Amino acid sequence: MTNKIRVWADELKPVRPDLESAVQSLGRIQTTKRGHKDSIDLRLANLQGFDLSGLNYEHANLQFAALQGANLAGAKLRGAKLRGAKMVGARLFTAALNEADLRLAELNAADLRRADLKKANLEFAKLQDANLRQANLQEADLSGAELQRTDLVAANLRGANLTHPELDNLTRLKWADLRGAALRYFDCTEIEQLLNHVQDMFGDASVTLPSGQGPNDESWPAHWPKSILDDDQFQTEWRKWQADPDHYTPPDPPKPDA
Repeated sequence: MTNKIRVWADELKPVRPDLESAVQSLGRIQTTKRGHKDSIDLRLANLQGFDLSGLNYEHANLQFAALQGANLAGAKLRGAKLRGAKMVGARLFTAALNEADLRLAELNAADLRRADLKKANLEFAKLQDANLRQANLQEADLSGAELQRTDLVAANLRGANLTHPELDNLTRLKWADLRGAALRYFDCTEIEQLLNHVQDMFGDASVTLPSGQGPNDESWPAHWPKSILDDDQFQTEWRKWQADPDHYTPPDPPKPDA
């Protein structure tokens, strides 16, 4: 299925070549005007199959734009608004997407190798079959992200938020760096490869370990709270642990009502 999606995406051609030329010109204007803060507004635009590689769309508004099969390799998209954008099969190799808003974006089978997604918001983004090898996802928010069959080999996920992620045993995490990342509301029973990472991550009792054991088992990481924390408390404890992991002590579980 992955190959079929990529073949389909690669065969997409711009419906309007004149619009492609205009959008390319906007990206060049942004490149020549350093510090230019005027936001390019391409909301809902049909940019399927456009070649926008290497151009500058920092802070551009591309919400719900159709970018299936678009070539954005090496493009500058820092802080871009890409919420709900349809980017199936898009080429984003080495693209700069740091601090971009990619909530609900459709990135199935997209090529994101070595892309910079530091501090990007990828909540509920669809990343099935995407290639994120060596991508920088440091401090990215991947809450609810769909990561089935995603290639995260050697990806930098330090400090990433993995609350209720959707992973499967075909998600590839070999050599991925998950130090300082948070894991919540996830059953790792079928994802044995996570066993190599849990000691470097922060979680609470909403997580079931790959071994199927809970917080009362001796395999439970010593720095993980043994109860389910609310959102604010989890954020507070996670940051405390990140700041001083060697001296962090998790809070005691709440006492049962008398």
